[in-house]
Amino acid sequence: MFAAEKRQDFDRIHLFFDHLLRAQSGCRLKDEFPLIFGNSNTPIVSINPKTENYLSGKLLASFEAGIDSQILILEENEQIKAGLCVLIREIEIAPDEFAKFCFVGSVVTHPGFRQQGHQKDLFHVLSNACFQAELDFIVLWSNQIDFYHKLGFFLG
Repeated sequence: MFAAEKRQDFDRIHLFFDHLLRAQSGCRLKDEFPLIFGNSNTPIVSINPKTENYLSGKLLASFEAGIDSQILILEENEQIKAGLCVLIREIEIAPDEFAKFCFVGSVVTHPGFRQQGHQKDLFHVLSNACFQAELDFIVLWSNQIDFYHKLGFFLG
């Protein structure tokens, strides 16, 4: 992909997240989350459930390549239906004991595509890739406790 095309695609995806998550706020995502949205070189992993296997390995390959921040989207025919962002970090949890964390944020589904299982699909891809990459924890911040409980998350 040429640099201009990559920038244009990043801008399109950034607008999707910014419009749905910050439409009523003066704060923009690039200011709040510069590690993800402040850099047009942030990798984007696009999953199209109609044309490829969910377990295609794209996300796992990026984890294994050491890419520590990325955007995961589900789209069909260049229509973004849902997305989320991840940061991978190794954190010392006790003296000389480290754990690998996948921090998840900016989880959003376009209003026209809600209640269709798209986030469930994205979290399935994410949790499978985290397991295969031997990450220890998936952590997210949300007030949607019932939704995430259905996906296997619990309050910590």
